[in-house]
Amino acid sequence: MAFNAKNYYWNLSTDITVTAENTNFLFNTPIDKDKSIMVFTEVNYSSDGVKTFNIDLSAENTSTDYVNSFSMEGAAIENYTISGNGTEKIITFYVRNNWHSGEVTWTLNNPAFTNSTYLEYNQTAKVVINRNYTTQGSNKLEIAVSIDSFEDKVSDSFDVRPLELEELNTLSESQSNCVSEMVVKNNLGSLQFFSWRFNTGVANLTNSQTLNVTGSNVFIYIASNYSSDGVYRTEAKINSTSYNDTQKGVIVI
Repeated sequence: MAFNAKNYYWNLSTDITVTAENTNFLFNTPIDKDKSIMVFTEVNYSSDGVKTFNIDLSAENTSTDYVNSFSMEGAAIENYTISGNGTEKIITFYVRNNWHSGEVTWTLNNPAFTNSTYLEYNQTAKVVINRNYTTQGSNKLEIAVSIDSFEDKVSDSFDVRPLELEELNTLSESQSNCVSEMVVKNNLGSLQFFSWRFNTGVANLTNSQTLNVTGSNVFIYIASNYSSDGVYRTEAKINSTSYNDTQKGVIVI
Protein backbone atom coordinates (compact mmCIF):
# COMPACT_ATOMS: atom_id res chain seq x y z
CA MET A 1 0.00 0.00 0.00
CA ALA A 2 1.08 3.61 -0.50
CA PHE A 3 0.05 6.93 1.03
CA ASN A 4 1.26 10.50 1.56
CA ALA A 5 2.18 11.80 5.03
CA LYS A 6 2.09 15.60 5.18
CA ASN A 7 3.24 17.98 7.95
CA TYR A 8 1.16 21.15 8.34
CA TYR A 9 3.11 22.39 11.41
CA TRP A 10 6.76 23.15 12.14
CA ASN A 11 9.52 20.69 11.39
CA LEU A 12 8.72 17.41 13.16
CA SER A 13 10.24 14.02 13.78
CA THR A 14 7.29 11.79 12.89
CA ASP A 15 6.49 8.21 13.93
CA ILE A 16 4.62 6.33 11.20
CA THR A 17 2.87 3.07 12.10
CA VAL A 18 0.99 0.76 9.75
CA THR A 19 -0.90 -2.21 11.21
CA ALA A 20 -2.41 -4.77 8.84
CA GLU A 21 -3.07 -8.50 9.16
CA ASN A 22 -0.13 -9.79 11.25
CA THR A 23 2.19 -7.02 10.08
CA ASN A 24 3.34 -4.00 12.10
CA PHE A 25 5.34 -1.46 10.12
CA LEU A 26 7.01 1.25 12.25
CA PHE A 27 9.62 3.85 11.45
CA ASN A 28 10.57 7.44 12.32
CA THR A 29 11.41 10.14 9.81
CA PRO A 30 11.73 13.94 9.83
CA ILE A 31 9.12 15.87 7.85
CA ASP A 32 9.63 19.60 7.31
CA LYS A 33 6.81 22.10 7.61
CA ASP A 34 4.34 22.02 4.67
CA LYS A 35 6.21 19.08 3.18
CA SER A 36 5.01 15.53 2.52
CA ILE A 37 6.61 12.16 1.98
CA MET A 38 5.26 9.11 0.19
CA VAL A 39 5.24 5.91 2.23
CA PHE A 40 5.22 2.43 0.72
CA THR A 41 4.72 -0.80 2.67
CA GLU A 42 4.02 -4.37 1.61
CA VAL A 43 1.61 -6.73 3.38
CA ASN A 44 1.37 -10.41 2.51
CA TYR A 45 -2.11 -11.86 3.10
CA SER A 46 -2.49 -15.60 3.64
CA SER A 47 -6.29 -15.78 3.68
CA ASP A 48 -9.25 -14.08 2.07
CA GLY A 49 -12.15 -12.16 3.57
CA VAL A 50 -12.61 -8.62 4.92
CA LYS A 51 -9.26 -7.00 5.78
CA THR A 52 -8.69 -3.91 7.94
CA PHE A 53 -5.60 -1.74 8.11
CA ASN A 54 -4.68 1.20 10.34
CA ILE A 55 -2.24 4.07 9.65
CA ASP A 56 -1.10 6.22 12.56
CA LEU A 57 1.07 9.37 12.39
CA SER A 58 2.33 10.93 15.62
CA ALA A 59 4.82 13.66 16.55
CA GLU A 60 5.29 15.37 19.88
CA ASN A 61 1.76 16.08 21.20
CA THR A 62 -0.17 15.63 17.96
CA SER A 63 -1.37 12.56 16.09
CA THR A 64 -3.75 11.42 13.38
CA ASP A 65 -4.89 8.05 12.18
CA TYR A 66 -6.69 6.47 9.22
CA VAL A 67 -8.62 3.17 9.25
CA ASN A 68 -10.06 1.37 6.23
CA SER A 69 -11.37 -2.06 5.24
CA PHE A 70 -11.52 -3.94 1.97
CA SER A 71 -12.55 -7.36 0.74
CA MET A 72 -9.90 -9.74 -0.57
CA GLU A 73 -10.80 -12.69 -2.78
CA GLY A 74 -8.01 -14.89 -4.02
CA ALA A 75 -10.43 -16.72 -6.30
CA ALA A 76 -13.90 -15.46 -7.21
CA ILE A 77 -17.11 -16.69 -8.83
CA GLU A 78 -18.58 -14.08 -11.16
CA ASN A 79 -21.74 -13.71 -13.31
CA TYR A 80 -23.46 -16.84 -12.01
CA THR A 81 -26.73 -17.69 -13.78
CA ILE A 82 -29.03 -20.69 -14.00
CA SER A 83 -31.49 -21.03 -16.88
CA GLY A 84 -33.64 -23.60 -18.61
CA ASN A 85 -37.20 -24.87 -18.43
CA GLY A 86 -38.62 -27.95 -16.80
CA THR A 87 -35.94 -30.36 -15.63
CA GLU A 88 -33.19 -29.20 -18.01
CA LYS A 89 -30.93 -26.59 -16.39
CA ILE A 90 -27.91 -24.71 -17.72
CA ILE A 91 -25.51 -23.49 -15.03
CA THR A 92 -23.09 -20.76 -16.15
CA PHE A 93 -20.43 -18.88 -14.20
CA TYR A 94 -16.96 -17.40 -14.54
CA VAL A 95 -13.95 -18.27 -12.36
CA ARG A 96 -11.47 -15.43 -11.75
CA ASN A 97 -7.99 -15.71 -10.27
CA ASN A 98 -7.12 -12.67 -8.13
CA TRP A 99 -4.00 -14.33 -6.73
CA HIS A 100 -0.69 -15.51 -8.12
CA SER A 101 -0.70 -17.68 -11.22
CA GLY A 102 -1.69 -21.27 -10.43
CA GLU A 103 -4.29 -24.01 -10.50
CA VAL A 104 -7.80 -22.78 -9.71
CA THR A 105 -10.23 -25.52 -8.66
CA TRP A 106 -14.02 -25.37 -8.77
CA THR A 107 -16.50 -27.87 -7.36
CA LEU A 108 -20.27 -28.41 -7.48
CA ASN A 109 -22.37 -30.47 -5.11
CA ASN A 110 -25.32 -31.11 -7.46
CA PRO A 111 -24.17 -32.68 -9.69
CA ALA A 112 -21.02 -33.79 -7.85
CA PHE A 113 -18.28 -32.36 -10.06
CA THR A 114 -14.70 -31.12 -9.65
CA ASN A 115 -12.37 -29.58 -12.19
CA SER A 116 -9.40 -27.22 -12.31
CA THR A 117 -7.47 -25.07 -14.74
CA TYR A 118 -4.31 -22.99 -14.71
CA LEU A 119 -5.04 -19.25 -14.63
CA GLU A 120 -2.75 -16.26 -14.64
CA TYR A 121 -3.40 -13.33 -12.30
CA ASN A 122 -6.73 -11.61 -13.15
CA GLN A 123 -7.52 -14.23 -15.79
CA THR A 124 -11.00 -15.80 -16.04
CA ALA A 125 -12.43 -19.08 -17.27
CA LYS A 126 -16.03 -19.67 -18.31
CA VAL A 127 -17.81 -22.77 -16.97
CA VAL A 128 -21.04 -24.11 -18.50
CA ILE A 129 -22.79 -27.22 -17.15
CA ASN A 130 -25.92 -28.85 -18.58
CA ARG A 131 -27.91 -31.02 -16.19
CA ASN A 132 -31.22 -32.87 -16.28
CA TYR A 133 -32.66 -32.79 -12.74
CA THR A 134 -35.26 -35.51 -12.20
CA THR A 135 -35.68 -35.27 -8.40
CA GLN A 136 -38.92 -33.48 -7.57
CA GLY A 137 -38.91 -30.54 -5.18
CA SER A 138 -36.28 -28.09 -4.03
CA ASN A 139 -32.77 -28.75 -5.32
CA LYS A 140 -29.87 -27.07 -3.54
CA LEU A 141 -26.79 -26.03 -5.47
CA GLU A 142 -23.42 -24.95 -4.07
CA ILE A 143 -20.43 -23.86 -6.15
CA ALA A 144 -16.99 -23.36 -4.62
CA VAL A 145 -13.81 -22.06 -6.26
CA SER A 146 -10.40 -22.05 -4.60
CA ILE A 147 -6.71 -21.37 -5.07
CA ASP A 148 -4.21 -22.05 -2.29
CA SER A 149 -6.17 -21.26 0.93
CA PHE A 150 -8.52 -18.77 -0.77
CA GLU A 151 -12.11 -19.79 -1.44
CA ASP A 152 -15.32 -18.26 -2.76
CA LYS A 153 -18.80 -19.82 -2.70
CA VAL A 154 -22.21 -19.33 -4.28
CA SER A 155 -25.33 -21.07 -2.96
CA ASP A 156 -28.68 -21.33 -4.74
CA SER A 157 -31.85 -23.41 -4.82
CA PHE A 158 -34.47 -24.06 -7.47
CA ASP A 159 -37.69 -26.03 -7.75
CA VAL A 160 -38.06 -28.98 -10.13
CA ARG A 161 -41.40 -30.45 -11.21
CA PRO A 162 -40.88 -33.36 -13.64
CA LEU A 163 -44.64 -33.85 -13.95
CA GLU A 164 -46.21 -30.40 -13.75
CA LEU A 165 -49.73 -29.15 -13.30
CA GLU A 166 -48.87 -26.10 -15.36
CA GLU A 167 -52.21 -24.29 -15.32
CA LEU A 168 -55.55 -24.33 -13.51
CA ASN A 169 -58.01 -22.05 -15.33
CA THR A 170 -61.66 -21.14 -14.94
CA LEU A 171 -63.05 -20.94 -18.47
CA SER A 172 -66.65 -19.98 -17.68
CA GLU A 173 -68.83 -19.15 -14.69
CA SER A 174 -72.61 -18.87 -14.62
CA GLN A 175 -75.30 -18.75 -11.93
CA SER A 176 -74.90 -22.44 -11.13
CA ASN A 177 -72.31 -23.97 -13.50
CA CYS A 178 -68.57 -23.66 -14.05
CA VAL A 179 -66.03 -25.14 -16.46
CA SER A 180 -62.45 -25.53 -15.25
CA GLU A 181 -59.33 -26.45 -17.22
CA MET A 182 -56.27 -28.38 -16.00
CA VAL A 183 -53.11 -28.33 -18.15
CA VAL A 184 -50.65 -31.15 -17.39
CA LYS A 185 -47.09 -30.93 -18.71
CA ASN A 186 -44.45 -33.65 -18.85
CA ASN A 187 -41.00 -32.09 -18.40
CA LEU A 188 -39.12 -35.40 -18.59
CA GLY A 189 -39.75 -36.19 -22.25
CA SER A 190 -40.48 -39.87 -21.54
CA LEU A 191 -43.93 -41.45 -21.25
CA GLN A 192 -45.59 -40.75 -17.89
CA PHE A 193 -48.85 -42.21 -16.58
CA PHE A 194 -50.85 -40.13 -14.13
CA SER A 195 -54.25 -39.75 -12.47
CA TRP A 196 -55.99 -36.54 -11.39
CA ARG A 197 -58.30 -35.26 -8.66
CA PHE A 198 -60.26 -32.02 -8.50
CA ASN A 199 -61.96 -30.50 -5.46
CA THR A 200 -64.67 -28.14 -6.74
CA GLY A 201 -65.27 -26.67 -3.28
CA VAL A 202 -68.35 -28.81 -2.78
CA ALA A 203 -67.26 -32.22 -4.14
CA ASN A 204 -64.12 -34.27 -4.87
CA LEU A 205 -63.90 -35.53 -8.45
CA THR A 206 -61.53 -38.30 -9.54
CA ASN A 207 -60.86 -39.60 -13.03
CA SER A 208 -61.83 -43.20 -13.63
CA GLN A 209 -58.78 -44.14 -15.71
CA THR A 210 -55.07 -43.41 -15.77
CA LEU A 211 -53.98 -40.99 -18.50
CA ASN A 212 -50.59 -40.70 -20.17
CA VAL A 213 -48.55 -37.75 -21.37
CA THR A 214 -45.39 -37.65 -23.51
CA GLY A 215 -44.03 -34.47 -25.04
CA SER A 216 -47.38 -32.72 -25.50
CA ASN A 217 -49.58 -31.17 -22.85
CA VAL A 218 -52.75 -32.90 -21.67
CA PHE A 219 -55.85 -30.70 -21.30
CA ILE A 220 -58.54 -31.79 -18.85
CA TYR A 221 -61.92 -30.04 -18.74
CA ILE A 222 -64.23 -30.34 -15.76
CA ALA A 223 -67.86 -29.14 -15.56
CA SER A 224 -69.20 -28.62 -12.05
CA ASN A 225 -72.56 -27.57 -10.65
CA TYR A 226 -73.28 -25.34 -7.63
CA SER A 227 -76.58 -25.01 -5.80
CA SER A 228 -75.95 -21.58 -4.27
CA ASP A 229 -73.99 -18.40 -4.84
CA GLY A 230 -70.62 -17.96 -3.16
CA VAL A 231 -66.87 -18.12 -3.42
CA TYR A 232 -65.52 -21.67 -3.67
CA ARG A 233 -61.89 -22.62 -3.19
CA THR A 234 -60.71 -25.30 -5.60
CA GLU A 235 -57.73 -27.64 -5.62
CA ALA A 236 -56.39 -29.77 -8.44
CA LYS A 237 -53.92 -32.64 -8.00
CA ILE A 238 -52.06 -34.95 -10.35
CA ASN A 239 -50.20 -38.11 -9.31
CA SER A 240 -47.90 -40.61 -10.97
CA THR A 241 -45.79 -43.39 -9.51
CA SER A 242 -42.90 -41.01 -8.73
CA TYR A 243 -44.22 -37.45 -9.07
CA ASN A 244 -47.12 -35.21 -8.07
CA ASP A 245 -48.17 -31.59 -8.30
CA THR A 246 -50.94 -29.34 -6.96
CA GLN A 247 -52.63 -26.08 -7.96
CA LYS A 248 -55.25 -24.09 -6.06
CA GLY A 249 -57.86 -21.70 -7.42
CA VAL A 250 -61.13 -19.84 -6.74
CA ILE A 251 -64.53 -20.03 -8.40
CA VAL A 252 -67.11 -17.25 -7.89
CA ILE A 253 -70.77 -18.18 -8.50
